[in-house]
Amino acid sequence: DGVYKELFSTFIKSRNKSNSDLLIEITDASGKLVLQQTIQFKKDRTEQQLSISALANGIYILKMQTSDGTQQNIKLVKE
Repeated sequence: DGVYKELFSTFIKSRNKSNSDLLIEITDASGKLVLQQTIQFKKDRTEQQLSISALANGIYILKMQTSDGTQQNIKLVKE
């Protein structure tokens, strides 16, 4: 579970080649949950976009968790 830094502005793209769900949680620098959404992937929909245009500029932590429990955290900077 590494933490990576990414710059973003409007959308977050995610890819998954299997039929599974992906839980996405975004927290702000104080730890407050600001967005939570489950994305469903199908064989014909391997890429999804999540709009984050409503979030203010700043630093966030993106947590992605698959239905089998695999988790990844990414530090995001919205500009």
